[in-house]
Amino acid sequence: MAYVRRTGEDYAVPFGNAVVMQSDDPRELIATHATLRTRPEVVRAIRADGKATAKRFAWPRVLDGYEAAWETAFALTSG
Repeated sequence: MAYVRRTGEDYAVPFGNAVVMQSDDPRELIATHATLRTRPEVVRAIRADGKATAKRFAWPRVLDGYEAAWETAFALTSG
């Protein structure tokens, strides 16, 4: 579960790959919980997308992106 405006804006997709709470209203939490209890197919889809998202943000992949950026920056400045 991601609490937006605090963390997760870059990767959390409401009911796509995460359960996202967009307010501090406890009624929203209750409604979301009720939806998840009655829609197991939604839970399965969120879990599957969540795992795929986690792979995209895993450290080896993130570091590969940083290395590519550094290599590009070095190539541009060493001209």
